[in-house]
Amino acid sequence: MWAMGQTGRVVYKYMNSLKTNDNIRTISRKEQVTIFRLRTEHAPLNYHLNRINPQHPPIFPLCNDQFETTDHLLLHCPNLDDLRQDLLPPTPDITNILYSTTDQLKNTSKFYHMAMGRRANAHRLLD
Repeated sequence: MWAMGQTGRVVYKYMNSLKTNDNIRTISRKEQVTIFRLRTEHAPLNYHLNRINPQHPPIFPLCNDQFETTDHLLLHCPNLDDLRQDLLPPTPDITNILYSTTDQLKNTSKFYHMAMGRRANAHRLLD
């Protein structure tokens, strides 16, 4: 039924059936929430918040990119290159970041929370 539905399309590209061995089951609840939100593009990033409230600007305060998206945060923001190098695979992509080993899922969650700390600091500097 999911294959025919209109919801969950972001996740469906990477996981088109139930995976009972998904490593998300092996990490802490906080890490699970982070990974699930990133997988579904429902993390509280400005692009998603703008979809909920059009008055909220979608810009990424760390680099002034037009859209603060999951993809940009994880793969492209130049101001996160150091974290990316330390915590993500050598050639990161959505599959090896969000649908990978237990250790990588933990590192991805850590990357996200550290990036959000930098983002909060950037917001303070802009205010």
